[in-house]
Amino acid sequence: MNTMKRLFYTYIRQAADEVSLTEAESMRMRSTLRSYMDMHPIHVPLRARPTPSWYDIFAHPALAFVAVCAILGSSAGVSYAAESSLPGDVLYPLKVAINEPVRGALAVTPRAKADWAIQVAGERAKEAATLAAEKRLDDTTQDSLEASLVAHAKIATESIVQQTSEDPAQGAALASRFEARISEYERVITAIDPDASEHPRIATVLRSEREKVALARASAEHSSDESDDETVRLGVAVQADLASSNSAAVRAVRAFSRETAAGIAERIEIASSTIASAQSMATSDAPLARGKLRKALQDSEKIRTFVDASAAIHDRTGLTISQPAKSASRSDKTSRSGKKAVESDTAIMMQASTLATSMAEVSTSSTSTDASTTEPAWSDEHADEDTDEHGREDRLLPIPTPEL
Repeated sequence: MNTMKRLFYTYIRQAADEVSLTEAESMRMRSTLRSYMDMHPIHVPLRARPTPSWYDIFAHPALAFVAVCAILGSSAGVSYAAESSLPGDVLYPLKVAINEPVRGALAVTPRAKADWAIQVAGERAKEAATLAAEKRLDDTTQDSLEASLVAHAKIATESIVQQTSEDPAQGAALASRFEARISEYERVITAIDPDASEHPRIATVLRSEREKVALARASAEHSSDESDDETVRLGVAVQADLASSNSAAVRAVRAFSRETAAGIAERIEIASSTIASAQSMATSDAPLARGKLRKALQDSEKIRTFVDASAAIHDRTGLTISQPAKSASRSDKTSRSGKKAVESDTAIMMQASTLATSMAEVSTSSTSTDASTTEPAWSDEHADEDTDEHGREDRLLPIPTPEL
């Protein structure tokens, strides 16, 4: 019986293997199945695909690197553009609420914190000078600028005092630079409209802060080391600072008239000669040498501040910074001052000579310029141009070069 069953099932399987649908029958079967599926769909709830989070992205190093590059690439240009913005500009909040605080957070040492605060306080003063040249320095803006300037000047002074306790010489240098910068911005803001019955209030604020910094400087100088090594170190620092001022003047030369350009070159040479004189007496009269070097440091900072303010005003307004008519004759003194910087063996003297040469290339010889000249001139190449790259007519803004 069992044998019969096995034979029967075997026969059935063999028969089934031999049975197959024709091609037409297969197509009709597939069509019937598709029609049934369309009329009776199966509804299965779909799970929502989760949105990738920042954590998911930064969990993968490769994705994190791409994301960071994209963020930095898109924001770097905007951040840089914000650096030249003024109160009232669209990008100004980015400058004061992001750029400056980020740099401040990265300044962890007293010296770095002082450098940062000095830069920000100076930036508020430069903004005030530029707005004054634009006739846009209203009371509300002054209030905001004054508050920021005073707050950062306080941070700078406190950091200078802290640095003085660690390194009196560095503290004295920081205080000298800050004092000179504030003093020069005060002078520039006042000179923008010398005939005004009432100068911007921020000039008074600058004067007050300058007096505070002067006390910190005097204390730091009194505590500083009087060794020969300190004199050498101070000389190196002053040379580097004047070299920086020289480079800034060359870059900003288009902002100046011939007389002003010649005046800046002259003042670079004066500061250079002071450094050379100090270095020559470093061993014979170290105290007097240090005094000369400190004077040269302040002179260099005044030159740099004047250049920065002038460049900012010119870039924003198209105004050409010129010597007042009564001071234009000072350019004659430049030609009589000789080649002291060139004759010196120090590197900084060569820097001063380079600036004088650059000024001569940009402007024609200042000795041939009449003291009453009021027309700005850059060079023969630009002599016939009466508008700048923005289509604005060049106008003069008389501000005397720094008195050293």
